[in-house]
Amino acid sequence: MTPILQLNGIGKRFPGVVALDKVNLEIYPGEVVALIGENGAGKSTLMKIIGGVYQPDEGSIVIDGEAVSIHSVADALKLGIGFIHQELNVLTNLDIASNIFLGREPCWGGPLKLIDRTKMYQDARSYLERLGLDLPGKNATRRTFDGPSTDGRDCQGAFSERSHPDHGRAHLEPDTHRDRTLD
Repeated sequence: MTPILQLNGIGKRFPGVVALDKVNLEIYPGEVVALIGENGAGKSTLMKIIGGVYQPDEGSIVIDGEAVSIHSVADALKLGIGFIHQELNVLTNLDIASNIFLGREPCWGGPLKLIDRTKMYQDARSYLERLGLDLPGKNATRRTFDGPSTDGRDCQGAFSERSHPDHGRAHLEPDTHRDRTLD
């Protein structure tokens, strides 16, 4: 099986600090991976490289068997990769679905690019149901959402359009057949 994401020898340095030193990582279809480590271990730096916020000083990124260069967040989004920041600051004036799709809103109307709110709410409801959460209503904002852990302090990760059910590539259920620890 070919990994959907492969990082080979990723290195990143900042003045006086080696943030990442030859990091290798492979993620396979259907796999859920958690990066765990102490403060300063490079988790956020690695995620920012995958998400296009930083560029690696060395190493390569391979998606679906093809080497890619991710020079910006826009490049990452074109490859189907987005980033959920650890310090999640939702816009409290927007409803939950609008926060989920912020910057990636489904559109209709051709060149007018009108937001397809019906699809956005349907997809948001589907995503939340897969996580065991309920979308309380179309106008519910963070202030009215009564679900677990809405402050986002315990959330960090990359998401991919490939994990969307229509792509049939990945699922939210953990892979119980694999247990891997990254050094």
